[in-house]
Amino acid sequence: MNSGVDLLRIEDVGISFAIIGGPLHAVRRANLRVLPGKVTALVGESGSGKSVLSQAVMGILPNTAHVRGRILFSDPEKPGMTQDILQ
Repeated sequence: MNSGVDLLRIEDVGISFAIIGGPLHAVRRANLRVLPGKVTALVGESGSGKSVLSQAVMGILPNTAHVRGRILFSDPEKPGMTQDILQ
């Protein structure tokens, strides 16, 4: 596996939810790199958006969520191919 390629790259991701009274901004401008063979921790205070960001990566956010930015996944089984999970 090429260690120079990010396994997962989150670029300028914002996540908000449509609620009565206007949008609720859960994540603002998140950026993160996960490198192959490395341990990456997502830490923060309660309510800082860790779970919401993780749900966006897994594609399991509710329909009321609006996600912007890019979440890029490079499959180690398919070298050279990167997929934008949000597309």
